[in-house]
Parts: sequence; structure tokens; C-alpha cells
Amino acid sequence: MPRSKSLLLLLLLFTGGLMPVLAHDPSPALAHSSSVEFNIQQTVELRAVFEGDRPMDNAQVTIYSPADPATPWQTGTTDEQGHFRFTPDQPGNWDVKVRQAGHGTLITIPIDTEGEAVTTVAEAGVATHSPLQKTMMAIATVWGFIGTALFFTRKPTDP
Repeated sequence: MPRSKSLLLLLLLFTGGLMPVLAHDPSPALAHSSSVEFNIQQTVELRAVFEGDRPMDNAQVTIYSPADPATPWQTGTTDEQGHFRFTPDQPGNWDVKVRQAGHGTLITIPIDTEGEAVTTVAEAGVATHSPLQKTMMAIATVWGFIGTALFFTRKPTDP
């Protein structure tokens, strides 16, 4: 068998062996997840960070009160360390949206009648790919390998 055909066959076997691994990866794909930590003092203090504890500096913050969850009650931006503070004026579930460059999260902070809340960390959903997306990525990868192999195995043309 000529060398170019052997190389192409080996490449196809290699990529065909990788396809089930790529298409059925059980581990979640991570893509710029974010989290917001908060604690209650006289005010609610938020700390918004990206994956790896990198602060979401100057991120847009929108606060929605329990009385009118459709209309922003307060808006602002985080500081350089990802901190933002607000003082709730009534008990209930306060929704807080923090976004920067298309990444962010929406959390609900429960405030009881005494103005206290449980300190917690709200994690944004981890990005995962559907089986169809994984299959399409695997097919695109295999197609790229085949195209590359065919490019390097072509016969040179005379000018």
C-alpha cells in the first residue's frame, strides 16, 4: 500500500477511535462560570467573581425588590474587587442580577422580617454541551483531520 494511503488509513482509524470519546464525554464543560457571595450586615454586600476567584470588576448590577420583581429597584456597578452593597427596605426575596461581558448570574437573596439573611454562595450554572453539540464538534474535528491529511497527501502540480 502506498505511503499516503497508509497515512490516511491510520489517520481515519485514529480519529474514528476518538469520536466516541469526544461525543460521550461525561464531564461537564466549564466556560467562564461565575459566582456571587453575599453576607448581611446593615446592608447586603455582594462579591462577584469569575472562575478562579477573578473579580468581576465594573460589572452591571440590577436589584429587584420583592414588591415589584419586574422593575429594577436599584442599579449600579461593582468596584474593582467585584463588591457591591445595597440596603433592602423590606423583607422578602430580592433578586440580584450581576453581568459583565455576557457572563454573570441571577441570584435570590431571602431577607427575613428582621432584615437578616443566611450567608451563602450562589453559583452560576456550569455550561454543558448537549449530545447533538458534542456530536457536531466531533464531526467537525474529524472533518478537519481528514482535510488536513488530504492536503498533505496531494500530488504536487507542475506550473
